Formats: sequence, structure tokens, C-alpha cells
Amino acid sequence: MDRWAFSEGYRLGAASQQKERFGLDATCRRLRHKLAAAEATASRQAKEIGELRKALQNLMDEQNGPPLIKREPRWQVAMSDARAALESTEPT
Repeated sequence: MDRWAFSEGYRLGAASQQKERFGLDATCRRLRHKLAAAEATASRQAKEIGELRKALQNLMDEQNGPPLIKREPRWQVAMSDARAALESTEPT
């Protein structure tokens, strides 16, 4: 079946075909532009996540215990949360 034919037997004229083709071309250009922008954003976010992971790991490495004994339960929660965050964002 012809690409431009419809079930009612109507066929697009050359001008209509050209108009549809240009509409599709413009849509493809817009989609390629959006994809490139999304890829750039994803790349930037991946870099930022890596930097944040490194900073969090450095903080955890420098900790040698809670600042005060009375804050130990909160410190334990904070360290557990930090470990969980690092594990859940581990690069694959």
C-alpha cells in the first residue's frame, strides 16, 4: 500500500506530502534538540552525584565517633543514612 494512501482511497497531493514531510522534519529536529539537552543534563547530574558521593564519603571517613555521647543515637542514624545513600547511588 502506498505510504500516502488512506483507507477511503484518498491520496495526499504533492503539496500535502511536502507539508507533512516538513512537519515531521521539524518534529524530528525538536526531538533531537530535546534529547541532546536531556543527555547533557544527565551527564552533568551524574558528575554532580559523583562529587557529592565523594564529599559524603570523605565526611564519613573523617568521623571517629559522635561529638558527644548523648548524641550517639542521632550520630548512628546519620551514619546509617549516609551509608545507605552511598550504597543506593553506587555507580554501575
